[in-house]
Amino acid sequence: NITGNDFPFKKVRSAVYSDTLHPAKWENLKFDKNFGHMNVLLLGSTGEYSSKILIKFIPKGDFKSIKSATMILNPHSSIGEETEKFEGVIYEITSEWNENEIPNVSYNPDELVSFSVPYTTDKPDTVEIPPEVVEKWYNDEKGNYGVMIEYRNANFIKKYYSSETTSYPCIIVTGETEKGEEKIKMYPELDTYIITSTIEPVENELLVDDLS
Repeated sequence: NITGNDFPFKKVRSAVYSDTLHPAKWENLKFDKNFGHMNVLLLGSTGEYSSKILIKFIPKGDFKSIKSATMILNPHSSIGEETEKFEGVIYEITSEWNENEIPNVSYNPDELVSFSVPYTTDKPDTVEIPPEVVEKWYNDEKGNYGVMIEYRNANFIKKYYSSETTSYPCIIVTGETEKGEEKIKMYPELDTYIITSTIEPVENELLVDDLS
């Protein structure tokens, strides 16, 4: 069973929403919420909840060429059905966004790469990012908007440590520099997760949900 503690909703600030309610008929309640500045990032789907991750990394170092770029996501825990795994899918974001509001991001619909997301949390999940994508971030920092991590066929949500912790996501870049071959770690400049939920209403009952 999922409890309120499974979703670390932000406590440091709150928002007030005002609208007029017209009880003409029952409808599903759907919300999206941005959780920047949290210590975890959530990916996947369980019950009525689904979540995706946005991350932007800062290019570091001065490479002549890049041989490989490995993204490392350090797991915190998993919640939901204990199925073996689901598929994570990474897309390149093409518009600006920030951690303090729900971003309506544009992205390239051609997936960069897919990777396996196991339920287990005993070791990091790694993803090989195409070197040409990271080279583009180095050559045009203003055109670097980061990546969106989506999922396919998920029955659980996996939590990863965010940039607010010492186990933050990173990309290990290997390439040629003036000194020869080097490995440099790229750190996240921005990261957040966006939860979407559709809540089924109960007839003749008023539903109040705290999203703060």
